[in-house]
Amino acid sequence: MKRNIFFGIFFSTLFFWQCSNELDINDNWKDYTVVYGLLNPVNNTQIIRVSKSFLGEGNAYQMAQIPDSIYYQKPILVTIEEWFNGNLTKTIPLYKDSLLPRDSGVFAFTENYYYVTNEPLRTDAIYKLVINIDGKIVSSETKMIPDFSFVSVPSMISFSTTSNFKFSFSTPKYGRIFQTFIHFYYYDITATDTIRRLMEIPLGKYISNNIEGNEIVNYEYPGIKFYQDVANRIQHSEAVLHRVAAKMAIQLVVYAGSNDMYAYMQVSAPNTSLSMDKPSYSNISNGLGLFTSRYTKYDMPRQLTQRTIDSLAYGQFTKNLKFLNYSNSIIAWQYLT
Repeated sequence: MKRNIFFGIFFSTLFFWQCSNELDINDNWKDYTVVYGLLNPVNNTQIIRVSKSFLGEGNAYQMAQIPDSIYYQKPILVTIEEWFNGNLTKTIPLYKDSLLPRDSGVFAFTENYYYVTNEPLRTDAIYKLVINIDGKIVSSETKMIPDFSFVSVPSMISFSTTSNFKFSFSTPKYGRIFQTFIHFYYYDITATDTIRRLMEIPLGKYISNNIEGNEIVNYEYPGIKFYQDVANRIQHSEAVLHRVAAKMAIQLVVYAGSNDMYAYMQVSAPNTSLSMDKPSYSNISNGLGLFTSRYTKYDMPRQLTQRTIDSLAYGQFTKNLKFLNYSNSIIAWQYLT
């Protein structure tokens, strides 16, 4: 849609040449319901955010602090319908939850912020979101992204300074945008504690050609970059006596998003043109926002090779980080969970 609807913080600066000095930037007030929800069958909890746009005279920051500006005070009923082969198989009620963590900011925070369910979802169904706001019906629906597979992942992971670490995965049906990461697990051992850590290494984004699935996506990650990434992301600490790469230290993770998510991200990207008339994307009926699916694929955790662990201990990039060598790591694994 070509018209910009401002919700959240409303502010803009307009420049005019040869125009009237008087301008009313506020349109007549309208109740625009704003909905965001990303269903993920891998997650134990599904979260739907329901709020509304606001527009008015005065300071937008001050208006955002007023709960009535962005949250409904009317009764709201949020449900998700499960449809399989054209039949309604389940209706899932969502409950309000004000205890979920959220970032601090200028917006007022009330218990109307999240609607939550812990009901498990199936990947072969269509889910329809239905929101009843005192008789006003807001709705959307999404197909679910199914499970998919990693291809050609070595049983043990080796990061060589002279070669690339290679692996592949096969895209699932309805998946369009993919973000891939290496998770590196290790322990910090201090005089009083042992702390399991996770370091996440981004490998980039992939856009599939279509949503039919079965595309093979190949990744190559330079082995030397692993040690450079570890050196850049893990700081030397006097409090740490030793660091130990976990026995199953490496896990590949792919976050798959739908075509709706891809379209939303494309439209929401920063505007690089001179035009101020930027389109917006929404798949919400009688509202604004995004309701769609994603899928998080975790590969099985895998062990690092002896040479890789020794390189963490003695290599030029990581030798100051106090990683144990392979022999001492084997001993430490007996006591680490």
